[in-house]
Amino acid sequence: MNSNNFFHKYLIVFLIFLPGLILAQATGNVRGTIIDSDNGEPIFGATIVEKSTKKFAKSDFDGKYELVLPAGSYEVEYQMYGFSPQKRKVSVSASQTSSVNITFGAKKLETVEVTERALNNTDASLLALQKKSGTVSDGISAESIKKSPDS
Repeated sequence: MNSNNFFHKYLIVFLIFLPGLILAQATGNVRGTIIDSDNGEPIFGATIVEKSTKKFAKSDFDGKYELVLPAGSYEVEYQMYGFSPQKRKVSVSASQTSSVNITFGAKKLETVEVTERALNNTDASLLALQKKSGTVSDGISAESIKKSPDS
């Protein structure tokens, strides 16, 4: 009777931990390093996102990251402020580690061309110019001259 009770205790403990063991076998890792293409330095704080599972990770001070995902194929997005985001297709196998290293290049900005010039003949523009000036100055704007009775 005592050995039967002993067997039941171990069976209960085994059944409690069995789902955790099964789920642990069904996941894999995506691991890698993120570096800057301009200087070869690791990038700290980059975000690694897999949207369908809502899983994410951040890169550490050495640019290293690790993302735990269930087995399957995913599109992983790598994001960092000031850099163009990148997407990579990743295949994750159970109990395996996939290595994906990323090199970020600087985000290219569009050129903006200003074709108009600022109005500098109003009272407001004259006051702004006086505030910015390093010396004490006074002036009369074209707007003020038009308001005077002599014009």
